[in-house]
Amino acid sequence: MANVALNANQGFRPFAAINNLVTGLTDSFRMSRKFQATYRELDALSARDLADLGISRSDITRIAYEAVYGDDSSEFQTR
Repeated sequence: MANVALNANQGFRPFAAINNLVTGLTDSFRMSRKFQATYRELDALSARDLADLGISRSDITRIAYEAVYGDDSSEFQTR
């Protein structure tokens, strides 16, 4: 009987993998959209507003990345 239950569960494994793939893609897309929105908001500020916040225009990408993905910038690469 345990053998039958084990085989039944293995039959659904591909669906779990597909579900994990879709969930991962959805999360990546959502975080990408948050990054883009954060970047656009900071980029829309004037030089004076950025100076008041202590941000230079060259820091906008890094700040938007850290706001969305966290402080781990080891995966972050500038172009």
